[in-house]
Amino acid sequence: ADRDNYPGYVSNGPSIMIQGPTIKRIQVSLSVRLSGNAKDIIGGIKNAVAAAINGSKVGVSIPISDIINAASQVGGVEAVSVVAPDFSAVNDRIILKGSEKGMVINIDQDISVIQSA
Repeated sequence: ADRDNYPGYVSNGPSIMIQGPTIKRIQVSLSVRLSGNAKDIIGGIKNAVAAAINGSKVGVSIPISDIINAASQVGGVEAVSVVAPDFSAVNDRIILKGSEKGMVINIDQDISVIQSA
């Protein structure tokens, strides 16, 4: 907007390339204990988990505890455990490289919710 200080000129010959982040598809499988209408609750869990993953920053690894927390906040969820990816004291994050952005591409294929008894 400031044409006096930033005239927008580029020297002859160079190419200006603007590239977005590399999308890394994130797939998650959760086992949940529910109290209520499973169909509605599972849809809410998928939406909450997708929002947590898609809201992450570029190049910042996603703590799996953030995914568990997002699923736990949905009404009717009593307990959540992670089936995949591998979750332990050592494997507690989904690792992203500097230019990667974690994304749920297809909510039904990328987020699996299994109801436990």
